Parts: sequence; C-alpha cells; structure tokens
Amino acid sequence: MREGKGDIWSHKTEDNWIVISTNGFVKFNGEAVMGRGIAHQATQKYSGIALELGTKIREEGNIVHELSNGLISFPVKGVREVNNGTNVVSHWVDKVKIGATVPGWMCKARVDLIKKSAKQLVELADKQAMEEIVMPRVGCGFGELDWETTIRPIMEKILDQRFLVLTY
Repeated sequence: MREGKGDIWSHKTEDNWIVISTNGFVKFNGEAVMGRGIAHQATQKYSGIALELGTKIREEGNIVHELSNGLISFPVKGVREVNNGTNVVSHWVDKVKIGATVPGWMCKARVDLIKKSAKQLVELADKQAMEEIVMPRVGCGFGELDWETTIRPIMEKILDQRFLVLTY
C-alpha cells in the first residue's frame, strides 16, 4: 500500500480505478444513499451512479461492487443496533435511542466491515487484473475512525502496492 496527498479525482485516468466508501443503505427510490464525502462527489460527477449502486446492493448485498466509470464501492457502514451511543456518528448520537436499529449513514464506520471490504477489494483487483486502485482513507472521514491507530494497521496487512491511499 502506498500513501499520498491530493484530490482523488485528479488521479482518475482510463487505466486506474477509484474507490468510493459507502454506507450500504438504499432509499425507497432504489438509489444508494451517498450523502457525504467521496460517495457524494461521485454522484456529482457520474449521474446514475447512486441507482447503479442501489441496485447492486439490493441484488447482491452490502459488499464491494465494481461500478461503471472505473469506480468501486467499498462498504464501511451498514445497519446497526445502537449501543451506548459510541457506534453512532457524533451529529446523530443525541437523536437516537439505545437499542434502536439505525441505517448505516447514522453509524460510525465498522472496523470488521472495512477489513472484509479490503479483502474483497483485493480479490476483485486480482480477478480483473487491476493495476492501480486509488482510494481515500476509508472510514476515517464521516465514519469517524482514526487512520493512524485503527485503519492503517489493517490496510497495511491486506493491500499491496497496487493501492494508493490518498489524504485530501
């Protein structure tokens, strides 16, 4: 795994792939919720991407998906039961009840799901002979996890040199 700084979209070429972190929630209209961060940016650049991902999530589940336009979804969140509030993002923690089941977009990123998604991403890269995959620090923006202490040690064990992780 390599690391760098910059705008992920400035690294987009015909020969590489861009990873967008996602929360696994599909709205009634069939579109995946892509309200913040890199997922939201993808909806601004590629019309129909939310519906494409929503369809794949409904048909195949909240897993890594190869999407059009050289994009790859990377689940970091999913439906959860609220514990003592530590698994809910800070701007929702006072608005939910302990024991309630809430959608992924209300939750902090899940370390177990990030680990699973990273392994699926490597399998996809191997299967499709992908040579360069550019990705954000998954789970560390609106997922509220810490890159240095929590996510980086996991990713270093799973991702190889084909993967470039960018900090904006």
